[in-house]
Amino acid sequence: MEQLAAALGGTLTPSRLAAAVQAAPGQPVPNGLLTPDETELIRGELFHDAYRNQIGASLVRLDAFVSDLARYAPDGMSQPANAAWYTSLVLELGARSTQQLRSP
Repeated sequence: MEQLAAALGGTLTPSRLAAAVQAAPGQPVPNGLLTPDETELIRGELFHDAYRNQIGASLVRLDAFVSDLARYAPDGMSQPANAAWYTSLVLELGARSTQQLRSP
């Protein structure tokens, strides 16, 4: 997650983070969310092939959480989202799993 966030520079939104997670294993990314340079970095130099194969299942799980979070976040984060639930993504250094917490 830290490497993907760093690849996005200072412009980090839930939608862009979801696009970066999708780009890492080579999935299509919606137009306009990532620059061509960011996409190239994430798909190429950021993770070497052996490591990408090793973390593939983790990227799929992370995609499920971050993509869901991005659905409720307005583009650009200029307005609060109109969502019925609060979703929090908690990451721990060296964590092997993710945990999604929701409250009404």
